[in-house]
Amino acid sequence: TSRNLEERLDIICSKAIALLLEHGLVQDTPKLHCTEFGDAMARYYIHFESMKTLLALPPRAKTSEILSAVAQAAEFGDFRFRAGEKTTYKALNQNSSTKFPIPVNLDAPAHKISLVIQAVLGAIDFPSEDYKQRSEFLTAKSMVFTNVHRLIRCVVDCQLYLQDSITARNSLALARSLG
Repeated sequence: TSRNLEERLDIICSKAIALLLEHGLVQDTPKLHCTEFGDAMARYYIHFESMKTLLALPPRAKTSEILSAVAQAAEFGDFRFRAGEKTTYKALNQNSSTKFPIPVNLDAPAHKISLVIQAVLGAIDFPSEDYKQRSEFLTAKSMVFTNVHRLIRCVVDCQLYLQDSITARNSLALARSLG
């Protein structure tokens, strides 16, 4: 019935608003409205889970921490290591031009995203002659760079609002490199 449907919709909306309030993305006084963080999330079309990660950056975050947070974004949730790719990405990780090598076993999608970004920024030659892997790398690169600009701009806006000049400067430097 329509009454049950309205009640379920009310419950869904109440839960969503509670989560937004809890993470500082909206305020409910005097009426419900976005905070600066909520505005940035909407302006750059950032997923809620990604926004939580970006807002969890420590004060005075280093470039490596910012890159790690961006690489963990929910926007990259579909990225996975494909069969036979790990060896190639391990070679990228060990390349001297990889500024922030990943110190753990490569298995998370964020590891792949970070290495794709670093390979492009470091102008690292793709270490495999396999056509399929090269093609998949180019596709991944395209998908990553479609999203990464929005994510880093959101970090910059949030850090400027927080008046964290160190993180803002490092985010701007990363944004300039990505551009």
